[in-house]
Amino acid sequence: MKRLLFLLLSLVLVAVLVWKAGGWRILQVLHDSNPDWLALGIVTYFVSYIGRTLRFRCLLRQKRGGFGRLVQVVCWHNFCNLILPARTGELSFVYLVRQRKLDTAVSGLSALLVSRVFDLSAVLLFLSSALVVRQVNVFGLRPSILWPLVFVILATVAVILTRFSALLTWAVETSGPVLHFLHATHLSEKLREAASEFRRMESGALYRRGFAWTLFLWTFQFLTFYMLMLSFGVFFSFWEVVIGSAAAAMASFVPGPVGSFGPLEAGWALGFAFVGMSLSKGLATGFAMHVVVLGFSSMFASVALLFSIPQALAGKKAVSP
Repeated sequence: MKRLLFLLLSLVLVAVLVWKAGGWRILQVLHDSNPDWLALGIVTYFVSYIGRTLRFRCLLRQKRGGFGRLVQVVCWHNFCNLILPARTGELSFVYLVRQRKLDTAVSGLSALLVSRVFDLSAVLLFLSSALVVRQVNVFGLRPSILWPLVFVILATVAVILTRFSALLTWAVETSGPVLHFLHATHLSEKLREAASEFRRMESGALYRRGFAWTLFLWTFQFLTFYMLMLSFGVFFSFWEVVIGSAAAAMASFVPGPVGSFGPLEAGWALGFAFVGMSLSKGLATGFAMHVVVLGFSSMFASVALLFSIPQALAGKKAVSP
Protein backbone atom coordinates (compact mmCIF):
# COMPACT_ATOMS: atom_id res chain seq x y z
CA MET A 1 0.00 0.00 0.00
CA LYS A 2 2.83 2.41 0.88
CA ARG A 3 4.60 1.62 -2.40
CA LEU A 4 1.40 2.23 -4.36
CA LEU A 5 0.86 5.54 -2.58
CA PHE A 6 4.48 6.56 -3.27
CA LEU A 7 4.07 5.66 -6.95
CA LEU A 8 0.82 7.63 -7.24
CA LEU A 9 2.31 10.70 -5.55
CA SER A 10 5.39 10.50 -7.80
CA LEU A 11 3.23 10.25 -10.92
CA VAL A 12 1.20 13.25 -9.75
CA LEU A 13 4.46 15.20 -9.31
CA VAL A 14 5.59 14.31 -12.84
CA ALA A 15 2.17 15.25 -14.25
CA VAL A 16 2.23 18.64 -12.48
CA LEU A 17 5.77 19.34 -13.72
CA VAL A 18 4.84 18.40 -17.30
CA TRP A 19 1.78 20.67 -17.05
CA LYS A 20 3.92 23.55 -15.73
CA ALA A 21 6.47 23.01 -18.50
CA GLY A 22 3.82 22.60 -21.20
CA GLY A 23 3.89 19.22 -22.93
CA TRP A 24 3.94 20.93 -26.33
CA ARG A 25 7.01 22.91 -25.29
CA ILE A 26 8.94 19.76 -24.38
CA LEU A 27 8.13 18.27 -27.79
CA GLN A 28 9.13 21.54 -29.47
CA VAL A 29 12.52 21.54 -27.71
CA LEU A 30 13.14 17.96 -28.85
CA HIS A 31 11.95 18.69 -32.40
CA ASP A 32 14.16 21.77 -32.81
CA SER A 33 17.30 20.22 -31.27
CA ASN A 34 20.49 20.53 -33.32
CA PRO A 35 21.72 17.08 -34.45
CA ASP A 36 25.37 18.16 -34.60
CA TRP A 37 25.44 19.08 -30.91
CA LEU A 38 23.49 15.89 -30.12
CA ALA A 39 26.17 13.85 -31.88
CA LEU A 40 28.87 15.50 -29.77
CA GLY A 41 26.71 14.83 -26.72
CA ILE A 42 26.70 11.10 -27.54
CA VAL A 43 30.50 11.13 -27.68
CA THR A 44 30.96 12.94 -24.35
CA TYR A 45 28.33 10.74 -22.70
CA PHE A 46 30.10 7.59 -23.86
CA VAL A 47 33.42 8.92 -22.53
CA SER A 48 31.71 9.37 -19.16
CA TYR A 49 30.74 5.67 -19.34
CA ILE A 50 34.39 4.79 -19.87
CA GLY A 51 35.22 6.87 -16.79
CA ARG A 52 32.57 4.99 -14.76
CA THR A 53 34.01 1.69 -15.94
CA LEU A 54 37.57 2.66 -14.97
CA ARG A 55 36.35 3.85 -11.57
CA PHE A 56 34.59 0.55 -10.86
CA ARG A 57 37.62 -1.33 -12.16
CA CYS A 58 39.70 0.59 -9.60
CA LEU A 59 37.25 0.05 -6.70
CA LEU A 60 36.85 -3.65 -7.52
CA ARG A 61 40.67 -3.88 -7.68
CA GLN A 62 40.71 -5.54 -11.10
CA LYS A 63 44.26 -5.58 -12.40
CA ARG A 64 43.61 -7.17 -15.79
CA GLY A 65 40.85 -8.82 -17.76
CA GLY A 66 37.13 -8.25 -17.62
CA PHE A 67 37.16 -4.65 -18.92
CA GLY A 68 34.74 -5.39 -21.76
CA ARG A 69 32.32 -7.19 -19.43
CA LEU A 70 32.54 -4.32 -16.96
CA VAL A 71 31.66 -1.82 -19.73
CA GLN A 72 28.57 -3.94 -20.46
CA VAL A 73 27.64 -3.94 -16.77
CA VAL A 74 27.95 -0.14 -16.62
CA CYS A 75 25.75 0.23 -19.72
CA TRP A 76 23.02 -2.04 -18.32
CA HIS A 77 23.26 -0.58 -14.82
CA ASN A 78 22.83 3.01 -16.03
CA PHE A 79 19.90 1.99 -18.23
CA CYS A 80 18.20 0.23 -15.30
CA ASN A 81 18.73 3.32 -13.17
CA LEU A 82 16.89 5.40 -15.76
CA ILE A 83 13.83 3.15 -16.08
CA LEU A 84 13.29 1.33 -12.77
CA PRO A 85 11.34 3.06 -9.98
CA ALA A 86 12.58 4.26 -6.58
CA ARG A 87 16.31 3.84 -7.35
CA THR A 88 15.90 0.04 -7.50
CA GLY A 89 18.04 0.10 -10.63
CA GLU A 90 21.08 0.45 -8.37
CA LEU A 91 20.67 -3.19 -7.34
CA SER A 92 21.27 -4.25 -10.94
CA PHE A 93 24.97 -3.44 -10.54
CA VAL A 94 25.35 -5.81 -7.60
CA TYR A 95 23.54 -8.57 -9.48
CA LEU A 96 25.41 -8.04 -12.76
CA VAL A 97 28.86 -7.94 -11.12
CA ARG A 98 28.16 -11.37 -9.64
CA GLN A 99 26.34 -12.74 -12.71
CA ARG A 100 29.16 -11.70 -15.06
CA LYS A 101 31.71 -13.26 -12.66
CA LEU A 102 33.54 -9.99 -12.11
CA ASP A 103 33.45 -10.14 -8.30
CA THR A 104 31.23 -11.06 -5.37
CA ALA A 105 27.91 -9.36 -4.63
CA VAL A 106 29.37 -7.89 -1.42
CA SER A 107 32.31 -6.38 -3.34
CA GLY A 108 29.89 -4.98 -5.92
CA LEU A 109 27.74 -3.41 -3.22
CA SER A 110 30.77 -1.90 -1.47
CA ALA A 111 32.11 -0.43 -4.72
CA LEU A 112 28.67 0.95 -5.56
CA LEU A 113 28.27 2.66 -2.17
CA VAL A 114 31.72 4.26 -2.37
CA SER A 115 31.09 5.38 -5.95
CA ARG A 116 27.88 7.14 -4.90
CA VAL A 117 29.75 8.97 -2.12
CA PHE A 118 32.36 9.98 -4.72
CA ASP A 119 29.60 11.15 -7.10
CA LEU A 120 28.00 13.40 -4.51
CA SER A 121 31.40 14.78 -3.48
CA ALA A 122 32.40 15.50 -7.09
CA VAL A 123 29.09 17.24 -7.84
CA LEU A 124 29.50 19.42 -4.74
CA LEU A 125 33.04 20.28 -5.85
CA PHE A 126 31.95 21.20 -9.38
CA LEU A 127 28.94 23.16 -8.10
CA SER A 128 30.98 25.18 -5.60
CA SER A 129 33.58 25.92 -8.30
CA ALA A 130 30.86 27.10 -10.69
CA LEU A 131 29.25 29.31 -8.04
CA VAL A 132 32.61 30.92 -7.25
CA VAL A 133 33.45 31.45 -10.94
CA ARG A 134 30.03 32.95 -11.75
CA GLN A 135 29.79 34.80 -8.39
CA VAL A 136 26.30 33.43 -7.68
CA ASN A 137 24.85 33.85 -4.18
CA VAL A 138 22.89 30.83 -2.93
CA PHE A 139 20.57 31.23 0.07
CA GLY A 140 22.50 34.36 1.09
CA LEU A 141 25.89 32.58 1.17
CA ARG A 142 28.73 34.51 -0.45
CA PRO A 143 30.70 32.49 -3.03
CA SER A 144 33.95 33.23 -1.13
CA ILE A 145 32.89 31.06 1.82
CA LEU A 146 31.79 28.11 -0.30
CA TRP A 147 35.29 26.69 -0.82
CA PRO A 148 36.05 26.31 2.94
CA LEU A 149 32.57 24.83 3.47
CA VAL A 150 33.02 22.27 0.68
CA PHE A 151 36.54 21.46 1.91
CA VAL A 152 35.16 20.65 5.38
CA ILE A 153 32.45 18.45 3.85
CA LEU A 154 34.93 16.55 1.63
CA ALA A 155 37.39 16.13 4.51
CA THR A 156 34.61 14.70 6.67
CA VAL A 157 33.61 12.29 3.89
CA ALA A 158 37.24 11.17 3.51
CA VAL A 159 37.55 10.47 7.25
CA ILE A 160 34.30 8.49 7.25
CA LEU A 161 35.40 6.41 4.25
CA THR A 162 38.75 5.56 5.79
CA ARG A 163 37.05 4.53 9.05
CA PHE A 164 33.91 2.99 7.61
CA SER A 165 34.87 -0.64 8.22
CA ALA A 166 35.48 0.11 11.91
CA LEU A 167 32.14 1.92 12.14
CA LEU A 168 30.33 -0.94 10.41
CA THR A 169 32.04 -3.56 12.61
CA TRP A 170 31.04 -1.59 15.72
CA ALA A 171 27.44 -1.39 14.45
CA VAL A 172 27.33 -5.16 13.83
CA GLU A 173 28.78 -5.96 17.25
CA THR A 174 26.38 -3.57 18.97
CA SER A 175 23.31 -4.83 17.14
CA GLY A 176 24.38 -8.50 17.33
CA PRO A 177 22.03 -9.48 20.18
CA VAL A 178 19.10 -7.73 18.48
CA LEU A 179 19.79 -9.43 15.13
CA HIS A 180 20.10 -12.78 16.91
CA PHE A 181 16.78 -12.19 18.68
CA LEU A 182 15.17 -11.36 15.31
CA HIS A 183 16.72 -14.51 13.76
CA ALA A 184 18.65 -12.29 11.36
CA THR A 185 22.03 -13.94 11.77
CA HIS A 186 22.38 -14.18 7.98
CA LEU A 187 22.16 -10.38 7.79
CA SER A 188 24.78 -10.12 10.51
CA GLU A 189 27.12 -12.36 8.51
CA LYS A 190 26.62 -10.29 5.36
CA LEU A 191 27.34 -7.08 7.28
CA ARG A 192 30.56 -8.64 8.59
CA GLU A 193 31.52 -9.54 5.03
CA ALA A 194 30.80 -5.96 3.99
CA ALA A 195 32.96 -4.63 6.83
CA SER A 196 35.78 -6.95 5.74
CA GLU A 197 35.41 -5.72 2.14
CA PHE A 198 35.54 -2.08 3.19
CA ARG A 199 38.63 -2.86 5.28
CA ARG A 200 40.35 -4.13 2.14
CA MET A 201 39.26 -0.99 0.26
CA GLU A 202 40.55 1.42 2.91
CA SER A 203 43.55 2.53 0.92
CA GLY A 204 44.40 6.16 0.34
CA ALA A 205 45.86 5.38 -3.08
CA LEU A 206 42.75 3.43 -4.14
CA TYR A 207 40.40 6.18 -3.00
CA ARG A 208 42.50 8.84 -4.72
CA ARG A 209 42.43 6.94 -8.02
CA GLY A 210 38.72 6.26 -7.66
CA PHE A 211 37.95 9.92 -6.96
CA ALA A 212 40.20 11.03 -9.84
CA TRP A 213 38.16 8.85 -12.23
CA THR A 214 35.00 10.29 -10.68
CA LEU A 215 36.16 13.84 -11.48
CA PHE A 216 37.03 12.66 -15.00
CA LEU A 217 33.60 11.13 -15.64
CA TRP A 218 31.71 14.11 -14.18
CA THR A 219 33.72 16.47 -16.38
CA PHE A 220 32.35 14.64 -19.40
CA GLN A 221 28.91 14.29 -17.82
CA PHE A 222 28.69 18.08 -17.47
CA LEU A 223 30.08 18.49 -20.99
CA THR A 224 27.20 16.27 -22.16
CA PHE A 225 24.68 18.56 -20.46
CA TYR A 226 26.45 21.56 -22.04
CA MET A 227 26.22 19.98 -25.52
CA LEU A 228 22.54 19.18 -25.02
CA MET A 229 21.74 22.75 -23.95
CA LEU A 230 23.53 24.05 -27.05
CA SER A 231 21.47 21.56 -29.08
CA PHE A 232 18.29 22.98 -27.51
CA GLY A 233 19.35 26.51 -28.49
CA VAL A 234 20.23 27.57 -24.93
CA PHE A 235 23.57 29.38 -24.96
CA PHE A 236 24.69 29.45 -21.34
CA SER A 237 28.36 29.23 -20.39
CA PHE A 238 29.77 25.87 -19.29
CA TRP A 239 29.86 26.95 -15.63
CA GLU A 240 26.24 28.15 -15.76
CA VAL A 241 25.24 24.74 -17.12
CA VAL A 242 27.19 23.13 -14.27
CA ILE A 243 25.13 25.12 -11.73
CA GLY A 244 21.83 24.02 -13.26
CA SER A 245 22.72 20.41 -13.94
CA ALA A 246 24.53 19.90 -10.60
CA ALA A 247 21.30 20.77 -8.80
CA ALA A 248 19.55 18.19 -10.99
CA ALA A 249 22.26 15.59 -10.28
CA MET A 250 21.75 15.96 -6.52
CA ALA A 251 17.96 15.85 -6.95
CA SER A 252 18.31 12.61 -8.95
CA PHE A 253 19.25 10.79 -5.73
CA VAL A 254 15.58 11.22 -4.73
CA PRO A 255 13.51 8.20 -5.91
CA GLY A 256 11.08 8.75 -8.77
CA PRO A 257 8.31 6.67 -10.40
CA VAL A 258 10.47 5.90 -13.46
CA GLY A 259 14.15 6.34 -12.76
CA SER A 260 14.45 9.87 -11.42
CA PHE A 261 11.76 11.44 -13.62
CA GLY A 262 10.24 14.27 -11.62
CA PRO A 263 12.86 15.04 -8.95
CA LEU A 264 15.58 15.50 -11.60
CA GLU A 265 13.49 17.97 -13.63
CA ALA A 266 12.56 19.90 -10.49
CA GLY A 267 16.25 20.17 -9.53
CA TRP A 268 17.17 21.15 -13.11
CA ALA A 269 14.59 23.96 -13.18
CA LEU A 270 15.64 25.20 -9.72
CA GLY A 271 19.34 25.14 -10.64
CA PHE A 272 18.86 27.02 -13.90
CA ALA A 273 16.60 29.54 -12.15
CA PHE A 274 19.76 30.69 -10.32
CA VAL A 275 21.31 31.65 -13.68
CA GLY A 276 18.24 33.42 -15.04
CA MET A 277 16.13 30.78 -16.79
CA SER A 278 12.36 30.78 -16.36
CA LEU A 279 10.72 27.91 -14.50
CA SER A 280 8.72 26.68 -17.49
CA LYS A 281 11.74 26.70 -19.81
CA GLY A 282 13.85 24.99 -17.15
CA LEU A 283 11.28 22.21 -16.80
CA ALA A 284 10.91 21.85 -20.59
CA THR A 285 14.67 21.56 -21.19
CA GLY A 286 14.97 19.26 -18.16
CA PHE A 287 12.42 16.79 -19.52
CA ALA A 288 13.94 17.05 -23.01
CA MET A 289 17.42 16.37 -21.59
CA HIS A 290 16.10 13.37 -19.66
CA VAL A 291 14.46 11.90 -22.76
CA VAL A 292 17.63 12.36 -24.84
CA VAL A 293 19.86 10.83 -22.15
CA LEU A 294 17.45 7.90 -21.88
CA GLY A 295 17.79 7.45 -25.65
CA PHE A 296 21.61 7.51 -25.40
CA SER A 297 21.54 5.00 -22.54
CA SER A 298 19.11 2.71 -24.41
CA MET A 299 21.45 2.71 -27.41
CA PHE A 300 24.50 1.85 -25.28
CA ALA A 301 22.59 -0.89 -23.43
CA SER A 302 21.43 -2.39 -26.74
CA VAL A 303 24.97 -2.42 -28.15
CA ALA A 304 26.23 -4.02 -24.91
CA LEU A 305 23.55 -6.69 -25.26
CA LEU A 306 24.62 -7.44 -28.85
CA PHE A 307 28.24 -7.83 -27.76
CA SER A 308 27.24 -10.09 -24.85
CA ILE A 309 25.42 -12.64 -27.04
CA PRO A 310 28.57 -14.08 -28.74
CA GLN A 311 30.30 -14.16 -25.35
CA ALA A 312 27.39 -16.11 -23.85
CA LEU A 313 27.39 -18.56 -26.77
CA ALA A 314 31.16 -19.03 -26.50
CA GLY A 315 30.77 -19.70 -22.76
CA LYS A 316 28.14 -22.37 -23.40
CA LYS A 317 30.39 -24.08 -25.97
CA ALA A 318 33.30 -24.03 -23.52
CA VAL A 319 31.32 -25.89 -20.82
CA SER A 320 29.60 -28.32 -23.19
CA PRO A 321 31.03 -31.88 -23.18
